[in-house]
Amino acid sequence: MIHFCRITLSLPLVLSLLPVKSALAQLIPDHSLGRESSVVEPLNQLDEQINGGAIRGENLFHSFLEFNVGAGKGVYFANPMGIENILSRVTGVNPSHIWGRLGVLGDANLFLLNPNGIFFGQNATLDINGSFLATTADAIQLGSQGWFSATEPHKSSLVAVEPGALFFNQVANQSGTIVNAGNLTVEPGENLTLAGGIISNTGQLRAAGGEITVAAVSNNQQQITNNKQPTVGTVSVSGIIDTSNSENGQLGGTVQVLGDKIGLWEKAQINASGDAGGGTVLIGGNYQGQGTLPQAEATYISPEVTINADAINTGDGGLIVVWANESTRAYGKFTAQGGIAAGNGGLIETSGLTFLDVSGIKVDATSTNGFPGTWLIDPRNITIQNTATTNGNFNNTNPNIFTPGADNAVVNTQDIATQLNAGTNVTITTGSTGTQEGNITVADSITKTAGGVATLTLAAANDIIVNSGVEITSNSNALNLSLTANSDNAGGGDVVMTNGVIQANSGQVAIAGDSILLEGTTIASDTTGSNDGGAITLTAANSLSLLNNSQITSNTSSDGNAGRIEVTANSISLVNNSDINSGTEVGSTGNAGAITIIADSLVANNGSGAGTNTNGSGIGGQLNITVEGLLSIEDSSGFGSDTFSDGNAGEITIQAGRFLVANGSGAGTNTTGTGNGGRITIYTQEMSLQQSGFGSNAFSDGNAGEVTIHADRFVMDQSGVGTNTRGQGNGGRITINAVELLMRDSGLGSEAFSDGNAGEITINVGRLLMDEGTDMSTNTGGAGNAGIITIDAEEVLLRGNSEFASNARSNSTGNAGEIRLNVRSSLTLDNSNIGTGSQGEGKAGNISITSQNLLLNQGAITAESTQAGGGDITIDANNIRLRNSSLISSSVFDGTGGGGTIAINSSTFLALEDSDILANADQGAGGNITINSEAFLANLFTSGQTLAVSSNPGNFDQFRGNGRVDISAISQNPNTDLTGIVTIPDSSFLQHDLSLLSEKFIDPEQAIANSCLTDSKIEQGSFTVTGTSGLPPTPNNAFSSQYHLGGVQPVNENRVGETSQQTQRMEISPTREATGVIGTSHTLPIPHWQLGDPVIEAQGMLATADGRILLGSAPQLTAMDRVEAEICYN
Repeated sequence: MIHFCRITLSLPLVLSLLPVKSALAQLIPDHSLGRESSVVEPLNQLDEQINGGAIRGENLFHSFLEFNVGAGKGVYFANPMGIENILSRVTGVNPSHIWGRLGVLGDANLFLLNPNGIFFGQNATLDINGSFLATTADAIQLGSQGWFSATEPHKSSLVAVEPGALFFNQVANQSGTIVNAGNLTVEPGENLTLAGGIISNTGQLRAAGGEITVAAVSNNQQQITNNKQPTVGTVSVSGIIDTSNSENGQLGGTVQVLGDKIGLWEKAQINASGDAGGGTVLIGGNYQGQGTLPQAEATYISPEVTINADAINTGDGGLIVVWANESTRAYGKFTAQGGIAAGNGGLIETSGLTFLDVSGIKVDATSTNGFPGTWLIDPRNITIQNTATTNGNFNNTNPNIFTPGADNAVVNTQDIATQLNAGTNVTITTGSTGTQEGNITVADSITKTAGGVATLTLAAANDIIVNSGVEITSNSNALNLSLTANSDNAGGGDVVMTNGVIQANSGQVAIAGDSILLEGTTIASDTTGSNDGGAITLTAANSLSLLNNSQITSNTSSDGNAGRIEVTANSISLVNNSDINSGTEVGSTGNAGAITIIADSLVANNGSGAGTNTNGSGIGGQLNITVEGLLSIEDSSGFGSDTFSDGNAGEITIQAGRFLVANGSGAGTNTTGTGNGGRITIYTQEMSLQQSGFGSNAFSDGNAGEVTIHADRFVMDQSGVGTNTRGQGNGGRITINAVELLMRDSGLGSEAFSDGNAGEITINVGRLLMDEGTDMSTNTGGAGNAGIITIDAEEVLLRGNSEFASNARSNSTGNAGEIRLNVRSSLTLDNSNIGTGSQGEGKAGNISITSQNLLLNQGAITAESTQAGGGDITIDANNIRLRNSSLISSSVFDGTGGGGTIAINSSTFLALEDSDILANADQGAGGNITINSEAFLANLFTSGQTLAVSSNPGNFDQFRGNGRVDISAISQNPNTDLTGIVTIPDSSFLQHDLSLLSEKFIDPEQAIANSCLTDSKIEQGSFTVTGTSGLPPTPNNAFSSQYHLGGVQPVNENRVGETSQQTQRMEISPTREATGVIGTSHTLPIPHWQLGDPVIEAQGMLATADGRILLGSAPQLTAMDRVEAEICYN
């Protein structure tokens, strides 16, 4: 093995190469450029200026026999206009000594080429606005054809090509030495490069936010020798290299230390930190040896060295790479921290392909307000099996740590069990000194059989594979188990377990990796004593999959509480009857543990899911699921929380971006004991139920839990949401808050089958659509009452035989619930119903509706009962339309219950096509009907009935399907005092103001001229038509009414004494003018009337436009030709 520590012997000799100050500080141009040779002239008493040189495009070339800068002196290159690069070479045999200041009188970059070596003294400085490169190369290549050589100047080809674009491909034959003891600084953002055969930096190199490269590249791969002399390709740094930039918003720069052999000594400092993000430090090569940068054979960093690539305020930490193809010893302090205000930690790599030693290294890639960074090291592979331990050793401490000393290490399972039984914690790591991936394979089972609590830790740089059939269990006290793949945070690293078992016996189980795959595997931490069960934590950066009957369980069978279960991953898959469960066993008093699942996406299918339950007096655990994207449960999968005894079931809380439930899947909480069912709460942007459902049921004394759903869009397709009670407990409340609720062939309900009350239903939506037989209902089949249904919506549409309903079933004694609707726009019932009903002893519930528009098309609003009283119906709407046999009814069809009250308030009310309003009763009192409407239209312009109103049909069945509008509140009880009161608006203005138009139309050819010729110079006239707001039968007739008027006269005063009873009447003549026009004469003939003549009383009256009252011989409600009868029963 090659020991790089031998380099330490050569450091003093490297420093000794720095010559003492001498009289050789001369500046002598040569004549290789002919008439374009350099010219040295005094600039002032201390400084000299270099003029002349050969100009090629943006390049200026100088050539010197000697190039030195004396102590306290300065040498400046002139910078003619347009020059970007100044290239100077030394063709002599002596190195350059820079004891003073080297500068450029402008912004050009400066290249200094001397194959004999370049030495910067302790007082050496730069005064350069551009970049600076000092190299001991023989030549610098200029593009594909140019060449600027110091050793063969006559072969040079000076061209206008920018030098140094690909520096390491263009610098040839590095051999000389460069030593810097001075303070070389370039302007922020510029580059500073030292490239030679041997490089030593004991001084300072600075380029804020720029790039500093220190490169010692040899021509051949020389081996490290113990000759006490530094070999070509060696870099030694004991000074400062600084590209940090603390200016607001600036990033750290780049530092490259490259060579065959690299040593950072004593208190060397490299800093590439930046205010808004760390920079890059590459020592010995690039990340994992990739790219075109030269790679070191050996790299050494002493313990006192600090290397920083931190983000100071914000941004991510930077990149630090320490690389060697053979051996790396890194003992210093490395930091790549994230910004204090925000940012993630960076990446630190320490790699040696053959040998790596990082003993005592200090690495910090943390972040205060972000994710931690990564330390990448080189591991080995380990197999745990029933064979002898090889290629590694335990350190015989607690924890007893096994570290591999060679590749393919083996750890004997019995060695592990022995340590665990003694109470010693065991840690198996893949180390940092190998060339393998760093996998841990558990090939045989591990069983803890004795001793107290112990911990087994497996930490792999890459994967952890637990072979099929392997079990890791404890039969004696708790076994804490930690499986960590990707322990170096370099990416990758999976945990794979097939057909295996982990039973921690109330110990903690923690599994982490890039991905976790469990197939046919059980992970359990059950407690049987008074101690609480341990937590089970699974964390995957990428995916977590439970396949084929895999189970994660945490149960208690005693007074100890079951441990919590936490599962976190980017994507989670539960497939083929795979579950995550926490519960309490029969007779236990401990509580079940909580289950928390967090993912970007979660899929559960084929009978998979998660749930908590209690079979004892303890409380069921809470189930919390948070999914950023899609949560999908399909094929009889679901989430549940049940109680089978005295304990209450736990709550279920689901938060998802999108929530899909399909094919018999769902979520539910149930109670079969005295404990209460848990609450279900769902938050989602979009939710879809497809042949699936949610529910909460109480089968005994406990109450069912509530179901609350918050969604922007909620779609139910052949699905249901329900809460039921079959015992003393009450059903749970259902609450849905949504922008849009769409239901097809679905149900949403609460049912009471016994003494408990059904739960309430509360819907707050923007738009509600119910279609194809959808029902929203609360019902009772026992002594309990049905729940209240409350709808608050912008728009509600029911169609396809859908309904809101609340019913008390036959043999029940409870009351039906109320239905309350508040609709700000339109409520439409299209072949659909809103109804409360009672077939038992209880009353039908009340219905109250508030809406801007109420539209019924074959629709019904009913509050009916077969025995007890009908419910009240209250409707407040601006516009009401009843069409196609629609119905509003609060009738009672059997028993002594009375019809309910119907109160309707609207601006316009239209009832057509056999639409009825009924509050009838069989033996009880008819209900009262009150309609308040500014415009009341009932069945006008339909079937053309001409007969007058007849008496009551006398049978309830005759009110429906008779082709007319019926408004009825009768009672069939012989006691006529039980008939209800009907109050409707006066609609006589319609009868008095409407007449038939003649079917004989005039010929338009006779009434309209064929042409209309006028003089265009004549001023145009106007034509105004005024009328009485109606149409006469023809344009030639006046408007007429069919209302019957007759003469009115008092009883003859001369005969008052004969019949005093008759003096109280006014007589009305049955005469009518032949034209049917209302009579307007004030001198109607008064016929001679004698005692015994018939007396015709006034049957109606008409208010004329000028305020007069006319009495008529016909009642107002008499049917008119082609105007169907309006029939009111009271």
